[in-house]
Amino acid sequence: GSADGTITFKVTGKPRSVFSSPRIGFCVLYGAHALSGHDYTVTLGDGAKRIGKLPQEVQAGADIERAAFSKLDYATQDGMMVSTMVTGAGFCMEDQRNYGDSSYKAYHSLAYKPNSDLTVGDEQSDTMTLRVRHAIAKPAPAVPSSLVLGETTGAPVLLPAISYTDHPATADAFVSINGERKKYADVNSLTWGYDPAWHMPDEDTFMENVPALIDQVRTLRGFLPLGTPLRIEPLTLDSPYPRPARDARNQGLFSAAWLAAAIANICKAGIVVREVVTTVGPGPASALIKEWTALAGRPVLPVKMSSALPPQVDAFAVTNGEGALLWVINLTDAPQRCTLTLPAGQQAKSLRRLNASTFNHPNAPDETALQPCVLTLLPYEVCRVTIVGE
Repeated sequence: GSADGTITFKVTGKPRSVFSSPRIGFCVLYGAHALSGHDYTVTLGDGAKRIGKLPQEVQAGADIERAAFSKLDYATQDGMMVSTMVTGAGFCMEDQRNYGDSSYKAYHSLAYKPNSDLTVGDEQSDTMTLRVRHAIAKPAPAVPSSLVLGETTGAPVLLPAISYTDHPATADAFVSINGERKKYADVNSLTWGYDPAWHMPDEDTFMENVPALIDQVRTLRGFLPLGTPLRIEPLTLDSPYPRPARDARNQGLFSAAWLAAAIANICKAGIVVREVVTTVGPGPASALIKEWTALAGRPVLPVKMSSALPPQVDAFAVTNGEGALLWVINLTDAPQRCTLTLPAGQQAKSLRRLNASTFNHPNAPDETALQPCVLTLLPYEVCRVTIVGE
């Protein structure tokens, strides 16, 4: 790295034995949440430039840039200029939201024939340069996340019917549905599965990927007949590849927080999803599913969020007759703080935490001392706030 905002990555390798590889090289993930709809410019291998736009709906067929390019430039809304340059065979780019990731992926092959055998000692090297200009330093806020609960206007989004199964039905993958839209034009209902584990299986990546659910739901509604019921089965974090056992995280706090974040993002799509069948659990997630089951079909209230990128806290709220129930989710493995602002005439009556201690003591009383409404959340903790009128 250098003081002018340039970071250079270089990799060199030699095979110790002969092997066949479709591609080896750098991948750059461009966050769809921040860059959807942004213009970009690519420089092709012959030096020609072409302007494109990162798609808002999920790209059918996945490919965004098929022709190899050596450089990609874009500007953020606050004027920061970002350039990515690569040597060798160049980048192509696809819409990873097709696979459940929340990114556009520029992927790179080294300059050898795909699927060819590499010989012993056949050295390959590659260099990628990231350059940032006009970045604006911003002081970190005292409380990094804030939540503002709103009120429903217009036709409400309804909370899906949410249930658990350890034997999910087989459903077409989103990437297959999106790539063959005409095949699904006249279906009576549509079910697809969501799994964040196609690529990287770590906790940070799983949490960063859940906003892809927003774009998947909106994309399907965009080309399906109006009113076609939508279902997700399975909503899972188990690997799609053969494994000797289910992911052990299904029974931990992380999976409960991930499931809550997934439900929050399904609701943020602003479109009714009738049913969600998940394989997450049993464990802490089961306590959440039990709460949500009783609220199926209830209107979802909008929650305006201000948070760091990637987000550290997420939330969603549902009306319950007397007022509302708000779930606040720590997306990280570190403690987080956030403020909560409620509409005039409403107050937070009580709070119930889902963490390692409370899960083992389900009959413990709810907390009632909530003013001022600043929440401190333990790693991967989910808090349910009960809100009533004054």
